[in-house]
Amino acid sequence: MAQFDTMKTGLALRCHDTGTELSATNYGVLINQAIDDLAAEGIVLPLAEDETLAFAATTWAYSVPASFAYIKELREEDAVGGGKYPNVIHPSLWRLTIETGTTPIIQFDTTEYTLPTATVKLKVIGQQRVAQLTTTDTVPIGLESFIRERALSYACDILAGSSSQLSAWRRGLAEQSWGRSLDILRRLPRDYRALPDAVRVPER
Repeated sequence: MAQFDTMKTGLALRCHDTGTELSATNYGVLINQAIDDLAAEGIVLPLAEDETLAFAATTWAYSVPASFAYIKELREEDAVGGGKYPNVIHPSLWRLTIETGTTPIIQFDTTEYTLPTATVKLKVIGQQRVAQLTTTDTVPIGLESFIRERALSYACDILAGSSSQLSAWRRGLAEQSWGRSLDILRRLPRDYRALPDAVRVPER
C-alpha cells in the first residue's frame, strides 16, 4: 500500500526532479487530478458496507451515507443489537432521490414497506467513489499503478516545458506513462466498475 506523501516523493524521483522544479504540493495536486480521471471514467471502489443508519419510528427517509455513489442492496438488522442482516429489502420498496437541498436520500415506500422496530440498523451495501487524498492517506489498493502513471504523465508534461536538458526525455516519459495508464485502466477488474444491478445515487 502506498501513502500519499510517499507517492509524491516517488513521482519527483521518476521525473528526476530534485525538488526545485515542482513542489510536493503540486505533485499532490497532480495525484488528485489522476483520481478525478478515475471518476470521469466511471471507476468506483469494490463493494463496501455501512451500518451507521438506524431506523426511527415513522421515519421513511434516510440520508445516503457519504461517499456512496451506487447502492446495490439494503438489509435490515435481525433485531435491535442483533448484528446480523439476513433480511434483504426488496428494491421495489425503496428509491434514491433528492427531495430538498443536495443531500441524496433513501426513500422507503410509505404504503408497501413496514418499518422495523426503532433503532434496528439499516445496512447499506454499495460502491464508493475514489476520494481525493490528503497528507497521510493511503492510495486505494488496486488503483496505485494507474494513479502513479497518470500523475507521472502530468508531472513530466509540465516539466518538459522548462529549458532543462531533460525536457525531451521528460516529454517521452509523459507519453509512455499516459499510455501505461490507459493500459492499466483497460485491465482493471470488473469490481472497479459500477455493478449492473446497482442503483446510482443522485448527484454523486
